[in-house]
Amino acid sequence: MTLPNPATSSTSTPHARTASRRSIPMRRCAGPPLPAVGCCCLPSIGSRPTPPSATPSRSGRPGGSGRLGRVGRVGQVGRVGQVGLGFMCPICCGRKVVVRRFDSLVHVTRDGRWMNRRSDASHARLMLELDRAAIARACLVGLPGVVDNQYVLECAVASNGRLVPIAGLDPSRCPHDDAVLEEVAAIAGDGFAGIKLHPRLNGYDPVGAPCLQAIRAASKHRLIVFLDTLFRQRPHATGHAADIVDRVAHECAGAAIVLLHAGGAALLELAEIVRLHPTLVLDLSFTLMHYEGSSLDTDIRWVMRRLDERIVIGSDMPEYTPADAFARAEHLAEGLPAGKWANIAYGNLARLFPAD
Repeated sequence: MTLPNPATSSTSTPHARTASRRSIPMRRCAGPPLPAVGCCCLPSIGSRPTPPSATPSRSGRPGGSGRLGRVGRVGQVGRVGQVGLGFMCPICCGRKVVVRRFDSLVHVTRDGRWMNRRSDASHARLMLELDRAAIARACLVGLPGVVDNQYVLECAVASNGRLVPIAGLDPSRCPHDDAVLEEVAAIAGDGFAGIKLHPRLNGYDPVGAPCLQAIRAASKHRLIVFLDTLFRQRPHATGHAADIVDRVAHECAGAAIVLLHAGGAALLELAEIVRLHPTLVLDLSFTLMHYEGSSLDTDIRWVMRRLDERIVIGSDMPEYTPADAFARAEHLAEGLPAGKWANIAYGNLARLFPAD
């Protein structure tokens, strides 16, 4: 595998755009969701179940019904392990099944420097941490002014599908509405799977016309929107996170939006909005770690049990490592039905970003 060269110019080329389109599929997942688990008796994500005549029965012999059923009805999540929570195979073999992991939020920079001036944001360190935490896939998310989108795309292409490229976009830099539309169209054409909007970092109104226009344009191009929901800004007062998300959900109805950091302390209120809008997803990155030991631990357990099909986990690497983030999530998920944990740890993101 050829690793991306940080010294490479950030100028996009037609060849790079063509290669990225071939490498990163832009499509919705077809067919019913499959268990995000690893076991000889269960198909892997993206595969199809074997025909009924060849499907093992609970006794281990061929001739079963061919229906996998809901994994969550079989067992419960066990104690935290080194590479993930496990449960007993619901089909036949009784072996421990380890749930795959999909990290919703990781970052890199060309020079490895990060905004806090302490963390290592290099590509090499990212891949090392993903391996250490047994992360099967991750969303590599760009940030305007921190890392250029071309480098994000180069890293994703070099990963052979392990990293899903999400382009950073600052709509406030676009001089008019048409410029926003053109920028989003270019991002889609380059092969990105989504856009990242960070109103706090880039200092714009999350419910202003440019931001809403960007979300609508992304939806038109079937891009997933990653919206940072820690909206507070030092220069001026901002609205409450739940009110902002509620307005975005109505102004941009039908847009698929991952609500990064789950609104922080407003997590439960955002969860109620997510419950009402089927295209919204609640991301637990940062909040999961930053508020450890607070009442939010109880809130996170609550949403894991009731909104398991709408929750994802991210490390916000290099702010936190994937190993630490997933260990923390697994601690809060103890006792959770295995099928629910499989959704949260892998399945929900795998349905948003199906692999080849």
